[in-house]
Amino acid sequence: MGTLQLQGRLTEGVHWSVGGLLAESEGRTWRTAAEFVIQPGGGHEIQTGAGAGAGQSRSLLPGHSPLAERAVGAFFLTDRWRVGERLTTTFGARYTYIGFLSDSHHADAIIQIELRGDPETLVHGSVATRTIAPGGDLLTLSTVSASPAITWAQLDSGLRPARALRAELGVDRSFGASTVGAFAFHERTRDQLWTAFENGNALRVRNGGDVGVQGLGFTLGSGFGQALRGSVTYTFGRGMRQGAPTFGARAAALGFEEAEFHDLVARLETFIGWSNTRVAALYRVNALSEEGEETRLNPYEGPLATTRFDLQVTQRLPFLQPLTRADWDLLLAVSNLFYEASEAGFLDELAVQDPPTRVVGGISVRF
Repeated sequence: MGTLQLQGRLTEGVHWSVGGLLAESEGRTWRTAAEFVIQPGGGHEIQTGAGAGAGQSRSLLPGHSPLAERAVGAFFLTDRWRVGERLTTTFGARYTYIGFLSDSHHADAIIQIELRGDPETLVHGSVATRTIAPGGDLLTLSTVSASPAITWAQLDSGLRPARALRAELGVDRSFGASTVGAFAFHERTRDQLWTAFENGNALRVRNGGDVGVQGLGFTLGSGFGQALRGSVTYTFGRGMRQGAPTFGARAAALGFEEAEFHDLVARLETFIGWSNTRVAALYRVNALSEEGEETRLNPYEGPLATTRFDLQVTQRLPFLQPLTRADWDLLLAVSNLFYEASEAGFLDELAVQDPPTRVVGGISVRF
């Protein structure tokens, strides 16, 4: 894969960025996106942008749709308005086009309010909808998450994108370099996407019915000087499914009618100054316990558990900077995450069966 990004400033308060990506494996895919950040004054910060992408076929296998038809596009507009010292609001809308599905056009919106009671306390609430395409946000210009796998995936006839509605209310409290937070949420996903890597390579995507989850969560984050920052988030609650599929029982997020879940996410980021090394790690454990012996897939089995990890190491090469007048970085990433952390719904990552462990290595040059 290769990416190119350009950034600049038009005038005072107007910043822009343009990027493109080309990925090649079984087929070739390309993406391009542009974004503008405008600060017109009055406490407003407006972000707007658009993107497009498509796949190009070399050869077609039985049951695969032509890659050239798998075009995607998006346009978004968000206004973050700081009303005063204590109140900040965010309003946004996004249009998504998924050309390779019969249900191609979708619109989403977000409303978020942040109220600061004092310098250390922040109360926040939000309501947002989200369209989740097969493979996640196909316009993400990231050398770690970008993959042409979806271009050769087998899609069920009549496949629909997942549609999620999430409402959340929480409060964060700072204690010096540490932060403690608590939140409650309710999320409803229609036509959840079930993604399976069969026989180690073949990728198949189906709809897995509707699922709703609600629960409580707690977050503890802390920094240790400027070199280390970490956080732990624990969430528990209850999930209910309608139209449970008869396939994919090995996926932890499928096959249940009612279940309790416990989710633990740990993040750690550190920068080693003397070696110019940055390390970012994420580890997630999610366990589902079905309610009632009559609804269990196997009454003799314990809770269904799934683990995900993402490790990224960036090594700067300062000895090349004087020669080229550019910043050179080596990147190494090992991950079995299928979605970006902020892309999917709460249980969508768990509806991915047997995701492969990917090893990504590359060079980043910033002029």
